[in-house]
Amino acid sequence: MIKLAGKKPIIEEYIPFQDRIAMNLLIDKRFKIKRSDVREAVPRNKLINAINELEEFFKKIKYFGLASPQFLIKDGKLYLIEINPRLSYVPFGIDFGVNFPESFHEAIIENKNIEEKFVFIPKNSQLGKFLFWWRIYRSMYKEISPIVLEGFTYFEWKIENKIKSLVSLEHRKWLKIFQCSS
Repeated sequence: MIKLAGKKPIIEEYIPFQDRIAMNLLIDKRFKIKRSDVREAVPRNKLINAINELEEFFKKIKYFGLASPQFLIKDGKLYLIEINPRLSYVPFGIDFGVNFPESFHEAIIENKNIEEKFVFIPKNSQLGKFLFWWRIYRSMYKEISPIVLEGFTYFEWKIENKIKSLVSLEHRKWLKIFQCSS
Protein backbone atom coordinates (compact mmCIF):
# COMPACT_ATOMS: atom_id res chain seq x y z
CA MET A 1 0.00 0.00 0.00
CA ILE A 2 2.94 2.33 0.65
CA LYS A 3 5.03 3.35 -2.34
CA LEU A 4 8.35 5.16 -2.10
CA ALA A 5 9.77 6.56 -5.35
CA GLY A 6 7.69 4.01 -7.23
CA LYS A 7 9.05 1.08 -5.21
CA LYS A 8 7.51 -1.10 -2.53
CA PRO A 9 9.25 -0.65 0.83
CA ILE A 10 10.97 -3.51 2.61
CA ILE A 11 10.11 -3.81 6.30
CA GLU A 12 13.01 -5.47 8.11
CA GLU A 13 10.86 -7.25 10.68
CA TYR A 14 9.12 -9.20 7.92
CA ILE A 15 12.19 -10.35 5.99
CA PRO A 16 12.71 -14.09 6.54
CA PHE A 17 16.30 -14.83 7.59
CA GLN A 18 18.29 -17.41 9.53
CA ASP A 19 20.80 -15.16 11.30
CA ARG A 20 22.04 -11.60 11.41
CA ILE A 21 25.45 -10.07 11.96
CA ALA A 22 26.95 -6.65 12.38
CA MET A 23 30.51 -5.71 11.48
CA ASN A 24 32.41 -3.02 13.29
CA LEU A 25 34.73 -1.16 10.94
CA LEU A 26 37.29 1.63 11.08
CA ILE A 27 37.91 3.29 7.71
CA ASP A 28 40.98 5.55 7.54
CA LYS A 29 41.29 8.85 5.65
CA ARG A 30 42.58 6.95 2.60
CA PHE A 31 39.25 5.03 2.64
CA LYS A 32 40.93 1.76 3.63
CA ILE A 33 39.31 -0.52 6.19
CA LYS A 34 41.92 -0.86 8.92
CA ARG A 35 39.99 -2.52 11.73
CA SER A 36 37.14 -4.99 11.69
CA ASP A 37 35.47 -7.39 14.04
CA VAL A 38 32.64 -9.64 12.97
CA ARG A 39 31.04 -12.88 14.12
CA GLU A 40 31.94 -15.68 11.74
CA ALA A 41 28.36 -16.75 10.94
CA VAL A 42 29.27 -17.51 7.31
CA PRO A 43 32.57 -18.75 5.87
CA ARG A 44 35.42 -16.30 6.33
CA ASN A 45 35.97 -15.81 2.58
CA LYS A 46 32.41 -14.42 2.27
CA LEU A 47 33.11 -11.97 5.08
CA ILE A 48 36.38 -10.89 3.45
CA ASN A 49 34.57 -10.38 0.13
CA ALA A 50 31.97 -8.25 1.91
CA ILE A 51 34.73 -6.19 3.58
CA ASN A 52 36.42 -5.64 0.19
CA GLU A 53 33.13 -4.55 -1.41
CA LEU A 54 32.43 -2.21 1.51
CA GLU A 55 35.89 -0.69 1.14
CA GLU A 56 35.12 0.08 -2.53
CA PHE A 57 31.80 1.62 -1.48
CA PHE A 58 33.43 3.82 1.18
CA LYS A 59 36.03 4.93 -1.37
CA LYS A 60 33.27 5.94 -3.83
CA ILE A 61 31.38 8.00 -1.26
CA LYS A 62 34.61 9.28 0.34
CA TYR A 63 33.62 8.09 3.82
CA PHE A 64 36.07 7.59 6.67
CA GLY A 65 35.53 6.96 10.36
CA LEU A 66 33.54 4.29 12.14
CA ALA A 67 30.86 2.16 10.50
CA SER A 68 28.69 -0.79 11.38
CA PRO A 69 27.21 -2.57 8.36
CA GLN A 70 24.32 -4.87 9.32
CA PHE A 71 23.61 -8.06 7.38
CA LEU A 72 20.86 -10.63 7.31
CA ILE A 73 21.92 -14.18 6.44
CA LYS A 74 19.79 -16.60 4.48
CA ASP A 75 21.00 -19.83 2.88
CA GLY A 76 24.61 -18.84 3.55
CA LYS A 77 24.31 -15.52 1.69
CA LEU A 78 24.87 -12.07 3.18
CA TYR A 79 22.28 -9.37 2.53
CA LEU A 80 23.29 -5.83 3.50
CA ILE A 81 20.37 -4.04 5.16
CA GLU A 82 21.97 -0.88 6.56
CA ILE A 83 25.22 0.83 7.47
CA ASN A 84 25.31 2.79 10.71
CA PRO A 85 27.96 5.54 11.17
CA ARG A 86 28.98 4.14 14.56
CA LEU A 87 30.03 0.89 16.21
CA SER A 88 27.32 -1.62 16.95
CA TYR A 89 28.23 -2.79 20.45
CA VAL A 90 30.48 -2.14 23.41
CA PRO A 91 33.23 -2.55 24.63
CA PHE A 92 34.44 -1.39 21.20
CA GLY A 93 36.64 -4.32 20.26
CA ILE A 94 38.92 -3.96 23.27
CA ASP A 95 38.09 -7.53 24.29
CA PHE A 96 39.03 -8.76 20.78
CA GLY A 97 42.28 -6.80 20.52
CA VAL A 98 41.21 -4.28 17.85
CA ASN A 99 40.62 -1.36 20.26
CA PHE A 100 38.52 0.91 18.07
CA PRO A 101 38.88 4.08 20.22
CA GLU A 102 42.69 3.95 20.20
CA SER A 103 42.80 2.95 16.51
CA PHE A 104 40.39 5.77 15.62
CA HIS A 105 42.61 8.29 17.38
CA GLU A 106 45.74 7.06 15.61
CA ALA A 107 44.22 6.73 12.11
CA ILE A 108 41.84 9.68 12.04
CA ILE A 109 43.12 12.26 14.55
CA GLU A 110 46.87 11.65 14.21
CA ASN A 111 46.50 10.57 10.55
CA LYS A 112 48.87 7.62 11.05
CA ASN A 113 48.95 4.71 8.65
CA ILE A 114 48.01 1.87 11.00
CA GLU A 115 48.20 -1.82 10.10
CA GLU A 116 45.09 -3.78 9.21
CA LYS A 117 43.64 -5.99 11.92
CA PHE A 118 40.56 -8.09 11.21
CA VAL A 119 39.12 -10.30 13.91
CA PHE A 120 36.68 -13.10 13.14
CA ILE A 121 34.76 -14.02 16.27
CA PRO A 122 33.61 -17.65 16.53
CA LYS A 123 30.04 -18.15 15.33
CA ASN A 124 28.57 -19.19 18.68
CA SER A 125 30.49 -16.82 20.92
CA GLN A 126 27.50 -15.04 22.47
CA LEU A 127 27.27 -17.23 25.56
CA GLY A 128 31.04 -17.13 26.13
CA LYS A 129 31.05 -13.35 25.69
CA PHE A 130 28.15 -13.01 28.13
CA LEU A 131 29.94 -15.09 30.77
CA PHE A 132 33.22 -13.23 30.20
CA TRP A 133 31.59 -9.82 30.77
CA TRP A 134 29.58 -11.17 33.72
CA ARG A 135 32.90 -12.05 35.41
CA ILE A 136 34.49 -8.67 34.52
CA TYR A 137 31.55 -6.57 35.73
CA ARG A 138 31.21 -8.59 38.92
CA SER A 139 34.91 -8.39 39.81
CA MET A 140 35.67 -4.83 38.65
CA TYR A 141 32.48 -2.97 39.43
CA LYS A 142 30.69 -5.21 41.94
CA GLU A 143 27.74 -4.64 39.63
CA ILE A 144 26.16 -7.01 37.14
CA SER A 145 23.05 -5.14 36.01
CA PRO A 146 24.55 -3.85 32.70
CA ILE A 147 25.57 -7.33 31.58
CA VAL A 148 22.29 -8.86 32.81
CA LEU A 149 20.47 -6.27 30.71
CA GLU A 150 22.62 -7.13 27.66
CA GLY A 151 21.98 -10.85 28.21
CA PHE A 152 18.25 -10.25 28.60
CA THR A 153 18.22 -8.14 25.41
CA TYR A 154 20.05 -10.85 23.47
CA PHE A 155 17.74 -13.66 24.60
CA GLU A 156 14.68 -11.47 24.09
CA TRP A 157 15.85 -10.87 20.50
CA LYS A 158 16.39 -14.63 19.94
CA ILE A 159 12.93 -15.50 21.32
CA GLU A 160 11.24 -12.69 19.38
CA ASN A 161 12.82 -13.83 16.11
CA LYS A 162 11.89 -17.46 16.77
CA ILE A 163 8.27 -16.41 17.37
CA LYS A 164 8.32 -14.26 14.22
CA SER A 165 9.65 -17.16 12.13
CA LEU A 166 6.97 -19.49 13.53
CA VAL A 167 4.23 -16.92 12.95
CA SER A 168 5.58 -16.28 9.47
CA LEU A 169 5.56 -20.02 8.74
CA GLU A 170 1.98 -20.34 10.04
CA HIS A 171 0.99 -17.24 8.05
CA ARG A 172 2.44 -18.77 4.87
CA LYS A 173 0.51 -22.01 5.48
CA TRP A 174 -2.76 -20.10 5.86
CA LEU A 175 -1.99 -17.97 2.82
CA LYS A 176 -1.40 -21.13 0.77
CA ILE A 177 -4.68 -22.63 1.96
CA PHE A 178 -6.48 -19.36 1.17
CA GLN A 179 -4.96 -19.18 -2.32
CA CYS A 180 -5.99 -22.78 -3.04
CA SER A 181 -9.58 -22.20 -1.92
CA SER A 182 -10.08 -18.94 -3.80
